[in-house]
Amino acid sequence: MSSRLNLTPVTRSEAPLTLAPVVGLATFMAIPLSAWADQPPTADDQDALALPDSTVQATRESPYKVDRASSAKYSEPLRDTPQSVTVLSETLLKEQNAQSLKDALRNVPGITFNSGEGGGGVGDSLTIRGFNADGNIYRDGVRDPAKYSRDDFFNTEGVEVFKGSSTAAWGVGAVGGAVNLVTKTPQLDDFNLLSGGVGTANFKRGTLDVNHRIDGLGEGAAFRVNVMGANTGTDGRDWVGDERYGFAPSLALGLGTDTRVTLAYEYLHDNATPDYGIPTVNGSNGSSPHRAGGASWSSYWGWRNLDYENNESHRVNLKFAHDFNDALSLDSRFTWFHLDHDFFVTTPAATRTPVRPASRPARASTGATSTRRCASRPTTPTATRPA
Repeated sequence: MSSRLNLTPVTRSEAPLTLAPVVGLATFMAIPLSAWADQPPTADDQDALALPDSTVQATRESPYKVDRASSAKYSEPLRDTPQSVTVLSETLLKEQNAQSLKDALRNVPGITFNSGEGGGGVGDSLTIRGFNADGNIYRDGVRDPAKYSRDDFFNTEGVEVFKGSSTAAWGVGAVGGAVNLVTKTPQLDDFNLLSGGVGTANFKRGTLDVNHRIDGLGEGAAFRVNVMGANTGTDGRDWVGDERYGFAPSLALGLGTDTRVTLAYEYLHDNATPDYGIPTVNGSNGSSPHRAGGASWSSYWGWRNLDYENNESHRVNLKFAHDFNDALSLDSRFTWFHLDHDFFVTTPAATRTPVRPASRPARASTGATSTRRCASRPTTPTATRPA
């Protein structure tokens, strides 16, 4: 019996292909994904993808930035003025609800409001860079002669603070600097603004600002009226309050032309209760005085039926400006101001010992201030002056 071994030939086409799917998958994974990204257009496709040019123009809003001072004494932009100048714009004063000179100047470093020590507490008293500046407060570039409390900004749209020696611009007394208040004037616009507010200590205040153009008085004619009324107490104090109201109409002619005239009037009445604190007891062995026993922090230690402080002011402003050409202009201003100031105040005095009753010395004063001031100044921009 014989055995046979059968061998079947295998051709290449019939060879097993078990590795082919693995190799194909590896090759697919090795291809980077960027191969499927959009290919950059060729030179032939540039005309088809070209888009028309678009230009977008806009003005960056800078509501707090002021480029120039309102006074004609500063003819150049503030960036070219060799002096430290801080301008508080109308937008800033509105957003901070600054209602007095003290509120506004909290934004300016280097200024200190002095307390009313020694019986000199009637009116605003401030120090600029260590120098007294009571007489360096101006209104529209003209010195404000009287010393009184500027407790309401209903007719003020800006505050300018010039720090450093300013005798060339503001007079010989401006050693530490000067403060200029900018009055609201008519504009070539029509608007009616009504505002009101309430707060703690029975605070109530309302204002009205009306501005309209006038067609029958020539080119650039407009009028503006500002009205204010306020009544408030004092937090933590009894019988201490303030009541005031004001009215300020103004008329402008020739706005936007070479010759401009503005006539304005302002009336402000302020009736307040002066508050000089509570009685104290002198400290022993050099210690600080302290509150007298039985004296409440909120009690009023004056005479409620006698103490008062009344201020009534009248102001008339006349401004004339003319531009002769692009290189020369004239700015002339006239101001008449009258202030009636009347007060009666009781001051609680300190005692040496707790058993001695505190005294209440009283004093009264009545005064009136009336001034007339005029300022004129030609202005020539530096860029047009001969070298």
